Amino acid sequence: MPIGEGRTYRQVLDSGLPSGSHVWLSFTGLLGSPRFPYAMSPVHYATKGGTKVMLDKLRRFDVQATCAGVLSVLAVPPFLAAATLEIQRYNADLGQIVYGSRGLFLPVFLACVLISMALAAVGLLLGWNSAGQRRNDKPMRSWLGFFVGAGVLTFDVVLMIAFYMLRLEKPT
Repeated sequence: MPIGEGRTYRQVLDSGLPSGSHVWLSFTGLLGSPRFPYAMSPVHYATKGGTKVMLDKLRRFDVQATCAGVLSVLAVPPFLAAATLEIQRYNADLGQIVYGSRGLFLPVFLACVLISMALAAVGLLLGWNSAGQRRNDKPMRSWLGFFVGAGVLTFDVVLMIAFYMLRLEKPT
C-alpha cells in the first residue's frame, strides 16, 4: 500500500527503511507530524526506488536515444556562444584573438566550451551505444545524438586550438 493510501510514517518505517532513516525523519519533524501525515520524504523516495527507477529507465535503448538527442542539441547553444565570443574578439589586422587579462572573457569562453564539450560527449556516447540496437524503437534520435554530438565536439576542439594558437592577452 503506498503512503497516500492511509499509511503513516511509522508504518513506512516499519516496512523496511534502512536504519538511521528514522533519525532524519524525526529530526525534520516529519515523523508522526499531524500536518504532513502522508508527505513523502526524500529518504523514502530514494530508498523506495526513486533514483533506482530513473537509472533503470536509462538502461532502455529508446530512453538512451532520447537523452542522446536532447543532450547533443543542448550542446549547440554554448558552442555558438563560445564561437561568437571568439569571433568578436578576433582582430583581423593583428591576426590575433585579443582579450584583457582582468576581463571575464577567458572564464566565460572556457566555461561555454567545457559545458558544450561535456554535453556533446555524453550525447555522442549515448547515441553510439543505442544506435542499431534491436530494442531501440527511436533510432533516428540515436543517430541525431551521435552525429550532432560528434560535430559539436569536433568544432569545440577546433575552437580551443584556434584560441590557444591565436590568443593575445593584453595587460590592463
